[in-house]
Amino acid sequence: MEEPLLKLRSPMSIVAFVLTAFVVCATPGPAVCAVVFAALRDGRRAALGVVCGVLAANGVYAGAASLGIGVLLASVPTVYGGVRLLGAAYLGYRAWQMWFAHPGFTDAGGAQARRSVRLGFGTQLASVGAVAFFAGLLPGYTHAGAPIGAQMVLLGALFMACDGIVLAVYATFAGRARKFIASPRAQRAVHRIGAGTMLAVAVGIVVTRT
Repeated sequence: MEEPLLKLRSPMSIVAFVLTAFVVCATPGPAVCAVVFAALRDGRRAALGVVCGVLAANGVYAGAASLGIGVLLASVPTVYGGVRLLGAAYLGYRAWQMWFAHPGFTDAGGAQARRSVRLGFGTQLASVGAVAFFAGLLPGYTHAGAPIGAQMVLLGALFMACDGIVLAVYATFAGRARKFIASPRAQRAVHRIGAGTMLAVAVGIVVTRT
């Protein structure tokens, strides 16, 4: 009999994974901050570009997890520490850009859309939380007797679907709130809050040892 691709001890195992994924995705972090910032500054279309970038980075992590690279990375302290510091540096750079961003709305044209995708991709790729999730949590939902790589790909795809839904909701509501921050003063406040959040995450990455 062919082994299942997913760990189906009961339907509740998949329900538990989906619920966990939604909680992880909905918890405010660098990706959520980037989506909300893009929606408030450049509108819902730009925010959805950020979402696409985040999902692309998740795809990279899912692929790495299916090959066992994520677990290997997390198990080598020196390499993992280097990745953490690079991620913190990138988030610090994004915080600097947000802090000094000029007030004013921009149109989500082709160039802006590409920048939005790059923002989402870089932000999520720099997130050590994503590394920990794909390397640490996903393997716990796999079936020992079935191909691990295929299971990791399927679980990664399921997580990406949850992440896409959650971030799209953030983008929609933040895009609707855009009209309430039309003044330059309100826009500067949004920039400062977003920059502060990104910087706090970057500092947390640096000072956290595990």
